[in-house]
Amino acid sequence: MLRKLGYAGAVALVGAEADPPYERPPLSKAYLAGEEPFERMMMRPKEAWAELNIDLLSGRKIVSLDPAANEARCSDGERITYGKLIYAAGDCAAHANRYAGGAVIRLESVQNAHDQAAVAAASIAGAAKPYDAVPWFWSDQYDLKLQTAGLSNGHDKAVLRGDPDSRSFSVIYLKDGRVIALDCVNATHDYAQGRRLVATGGACDHETIADPGYPLFKPTARKG
Repeated sequence: MLRKLGYAGAVALVGAEADPPYERPPLSKAYLAGEEPFERMMMRPKEAWAELNIDLLSGRKIVSLDPAANEARCSDGERITYGKLIYAAGDCAAHANRYAGGAVIRLESVQNAHDQAAVAAASIAGAAKPYDAVPWFWSDQYDLKLQTAGLSNGHDKAVLRGDPDSRSFSVIYLKDGRVIALDCVNATHDYAQGRRLVATGGACDHETIADPGYPLFKPTARKG
């Protein structure tokens, strides 16, 4: 992300694991099922990091910082001098979230990690922006694709859309007549359209959205 934003300075990734960065979710799915080799879990081929001028410092971790000297000490004794440092102290999954009414919540999800990393990268690159992403989650459980958008905390109405016996349905959560979250089972169209509704705070009639044939989100046509 830093390179995409035009940042040309030195970048080092320090991690305790010996392997280069890899995708965690597939480990409990395709990899354990024997459908994909571990190499397919890699975020990038190892040589790609060098091509991006990013140093991978694997098999070690940061054990102390000296902010006055702009220096970090690794578990193997190596000292790294830095210009800008992004680090997490305490609960890095906790943050104030507008989709929770501004309350501090914990989002332990790939989405939260990815989107907060994008905000941190933008800050380093001099293009700071607030964190304002719709929370979403997903999981594949055998033949079921489970997808969630938004946060249902505080909802005052839950609408069932579709038939659970068909193994394809959604539960839509509203508050004050507006969609705040969805839980979708094998209903990817509901998830994609509903996520946009959550982002825009769209108002809906609960009887209308219960009909699976009714689109949850209708984009406004452009003129000209």
